[in-house]
Amino acid sequence: MYKENWSIVEDVPTRILTWGADLDELKSNKDKYTEMIFVITGNPGIADFYIEFLNKLHELVQIPIWVISHAGHEIPENIEAVYGTRKDEFGQRMYDLQQQIDHKAAAIRNLVPKDCKLYIIGHSMGAKVALELVKTPELEKRIEKCYMLFPTVEHIGRTPNAAFIKPFIKYFGTVVIFLSWIFTLFPVALKKIMLKCTFTLTHGAANSCTVSGGMKLIQPAVLRNIFHLTKDEMIEIKDLDVENLRKFRNKFKFYYGTTDGWSPLKFYEHLIQEIPEMDAEVCCQGIKHAFTIKSAHTMSEMISNWIKAAMAE
Repeated sequence: MYKENWSIVEDVPTRILTWGADLDELKSNKDKYTEMIFVITGNPGIADFYIEFLNKLHELVQIPIWVISHAGHEIPENIEAVYGTRKDEFGQRMYDLQQQIDHKAAAIRNLVPKDCKLYIIGHSMGAKVALELVKTPELEKRIEKCYMLFPTVEHIGRTPNAAFIKPFIKYFGTVVIFLSWIFTLFPVALKKIMLKCTFTLTHGAANSCTVSGGMKLIQPAVLRNIFHLTKDEMIEIKDLDVENLRKFRNKFKFYYGTTDGWSPLKFYEHLIQEIPEMDAEVCCQGIKHAFTIKSAHTMSEMISNWIKAAMAE
């Protein structure tokens, strides 16, 4: 089972879920824990969505696993008492893509022992963050491998999903944030029922982790940050960074979906065209971009095999 941790990273209260060794245990047992898995989520950046996936992955690999929420995307329930920050104040702080990259870099520098080898799992825009971490010399030496799942590492603003989400946020974002405030007033039981029905209708399934993640997501302060980061991704994630991907190609494993509206197959084809020797493959099992909802165990079994192979090298 996982343990919930909160830590101040880049002056932001940050939620980190840990398996195998929490923040204190990893630091105090450096000789025992020499390698770990560090998971960087996609946007919306809420750790709960990955719990079922990581429960199974930890069972299979038996090394510490941490998943870190994005800055500003999860709010401590007792934020005012513990951190001296009002909830509405917290919600006014916005974090763009570069700040999220800096946030993850700071988490590794400050929380992970320097001699601990890192296997990074980057999902969606988390893959872009992972790429930027590898480009940082002091971190590159510590990173053994990056597993880029359904990666958004080029021109996310030109994807089919972006064609919908950009005008949606522009014209309806404020309305959605207002409706989320109304949602917070509902009884917890009703909110869970509504979320379960919504995820079942939109994704064909709804596990307990999905519902708990949805509960944390539908808050005005969180949605403001999600929308802000989404808009910034559309601007900042542009041309494929061929130079650095080629330079550090041995550190990457790419995994693309066949019907991914955020990372279409043409991006896989472009990557292979530019770097034919890159370790990249296309899913043949019909797994969706939001794999944690219906394919958590399938993905954990596959990734555990990749990590075990890398550890054996």
